[in-house]
This record gives sequence, C-alpha cells and structure tokens, in this order.
Amino acid sequence: MLLFGVGNTIGASIFNLIGIAYEYTGPSVCLGYLISGFAALMSGLSYAELSSRLPLNGSSYSYIYFTIGEIYAFIVGTFTSFG
Repeated sequence: MLLFGVGNTIGASIFNLIGIAYEYTGPSVCLGYLISGFAALMSGLSYAELSSRLPLNGSSYSYIYFTIGEIYAFIVGTFTSFG
C-alpha cells in the first residue's frame, strides 16, 4: 500500500530514471541521490523554519516579501507562477 501511495505522488517515471542514471554514472548514482536528498531536506527544513516564524498563508512570495522586500517578492512570485 505504501508503494502505491509513493507511485501516485511522484509518478512512475522517476523509478525508470534510476536505471538510466546508473547506465551513465555507474555506482556513483547512489552518491548523487544522497546529495540531492540532502539538498531537498535542507530546503524543506528552511521552509519549515520560515513558516514557524511567519505564520502566514502563502508561499515563497510571503517569505521573500517580509525578509527582503517587495520587488524581490514580485520577481519570485512571477517566476514561480510559470513553473
């Protein structure tokens, strides 16, 4: 049941990419996944810290607006809406 939930959350094609990455990089693909997992963890912890300090509804726009300023928040909000 757990794998069914994971497959629906991130998609099945990500599991095919492991084989393709292993073909090009060999056993060092494990190191690449560890580094990217660590980067994702740090990003998640940063957003958790920001959301505990600024209890507002919003996304990165709200965080940038209160920490740096309005023009940077506008730029971040504009570019994240295209993603």
